[in-house]
Amino acid sequence: MNDRILFLKACGDSIYGSDEKKRIILMDGENSKIIEDKIDWSHDFCFINGDLFYTKDRKIYDKRGNMKTELEYPIKIKFHENSIYVLDQEKSAIFVFDNDFKLIKTIGEFGYDKFEKQDELFFHFPVDFDVSDGRVGVIDTGNRRTVILKGDEKRIFKIVGKKMVFYDENTALILFGDIIYKIDLKDDNVYETEYEGIIDFCINPDTKELIVSRD
Repeated sequence: MNDRILFLKACGDSIYGSDEKKRIILMDGENSKIIEDKIDWSHDFCFINGDLFYTKDRKIYDKRGNMKTELEYPIKIKFHENSIYVLDQEKSAIFVFDNDFKLIKTIGEFGYDKFEKQDELFFHFPVDFDVSDGRVGVIDTGNRRTVILKGDEKRIFKIVGKKMVFYDENTALILFGDIIYKIDLKDDNVYETEYEGIIDFCINPDTKELIVSRD
C-alpha cells in the first residue's frame, strides 16, 4: 500500500484514510488495511454505527447503494451524538438528520455576512465544518471567515481554509496551505504552525495525537 494518503478522517474511535485510488483504509500503523475498494465516493464518507455512508453525484448513499437523502450539493457528512450532520455547499447550510435520515433541523442559510443581523446566520460557499461538545464550526469561505456556534453564541474569526477540526472544547484547528491555524477559544487568540508538504490531517480520538498526511 504505497499510494499517498490524500484524505484522513476520524469516525468514532477509528481513523480512516483514502488514497489516490479512492480506497478506504483503516489506519492502524503497520496494521493498516484496505477495507473498501469498490465505492466510487466523492467529497466525503463517514462510518455511522459501523455502516459506511458516502457522498456521490449530489446524493448520500449507504454501502449497498441505497440513496439516503438528496440535497443540492452535499460535500461533508459527520456523525455526532446520534445525529447525522450534512454540509450542503449549494444551499449553504448544515442539515441535521436522525439515524433514519429524517430531518431534525437546519443550521444557516445562503447569504452575505454584511447583511447578516444578530439573530441571522448566513453562509456563502462553506467548504468544511466540525461538531463537538455542543459547538458547530463552519469554514465560511465566501464570507472569508470561520464561524463557531454554541447555543445562541456566534463567534467570528477572519480565517479560512480547507479543513476544520475541533481538537478539544477550547481549541479549533484549520488547515490552509501548509499552515495549521490553532484557534484558542478561551482567549480568541490564533496561532499558526507550518507543516511542509501537508495534504490532510486529523486527530486521533484516543490519544489526541495530530495525524498528518504529507506529499
